[in-house]
Amino acid sequence: MVEKMKSQLVAAADRAAMSVAYGQEAADHYGIQYGFIRSVRDWITGFTEGIKGERC
Repeated sequence: MVEKMKSQLVAAADRAAMSVAYGQEAADHYGIQYGFIRSVRDWITGFTEGIKGERC
């Protein structure tokens, strides 16, 4: 049960990271500063790595 929930959280975080990446690409295309997008992307990456146990 816990492993299933863990994998669902990782999948959701991965989807969120993809959405943020698309937002970053759009910001780059239009020359918009994207510090907030970068912060969100970094948080999602760290969260996902923490769930997977890749980083302490």
